[in-house]
Amino acid sequence: MNIRFFERLMQEPPKTPQEKYIFFVDSPDLAVNIAYCGFSAQAILDGQQDEYFTAESFIQYMRTLDEKLLHGIGTDRIQYVYVLACKKWNSDKIKAYLESSSLTCLVEWKMFKGKDYLARLSSCSGWIPAEDVALCADKGEWLSAWDLPADQVLVVYGNKVYTDASNSAPETARRMLTVGTVLELAPELEADQLVNNRSPFHNYVVWLPVRREDGTYEKKLALIPETAKVSEGYLPL
Repeated sequence: MNIRFFERLMQEPPKTPQEKYIFFVDSPDLAVNIAYCGFSAQAILDGQQDEYFTAESFIQYMRTLDEKLLHGIGTDRIQYVYVLACKKWNSDKIKAYLESSSLTCLVEWKMFKGKDYLARLSSCSGWIPAEDVALCADKGEWLSAWDLPADQVLVVYGNKVYTDASNSAPETARRMLTVGTVLELAPELEADQLVNNRSPFHNYVVWLPVRREDGTYEKKLALIPETAKVSEGYLPL
């Protein structure tokens, strides 16, 4: 969100409870990703750029609204919650102004410093701990993680399904899969080929996404018993 968008925002009240939160972050790219999750976001940069605020220019803009309040301009800004998630020195400056103007602010800048990620799923959005997220190297790897052919997937329809136990591959062993989980089926293996030091006999062989120690994404082979409540392909409606 740039300056023009923010100026329009200050001219009308939030339409939904979610819209009342405005996140202030360090970069335009992060602001765009937060906006994708359904929240408003404003990039606060250290150096002046035509399209974006610095902490100083933001405060200056808000002070111009102070002068117009008697004319009914900028009165809706009190209905917003300003979530300060940018650099601390910028957050501190903006926080001091907001509090002096009796505007609601939350100092949550640590949420973007390796603690949590804001994610949007098909049915909801919310915070996910960073240690539970694996980062893909590029768009191709990201697509390969979820954009799977319908005839090459194993779908969990039971309440809870677990991957097979294995002492040699703890990162894929006894992983709980809940209903609706979709995994990529691995190609047929050779008759004598082992998976995690176990025979795949009477098991489905799938690719399971895992997180490396450095936080990057990869997928490893795992076994799911044929007796589990899973379906090769999607169940008919």
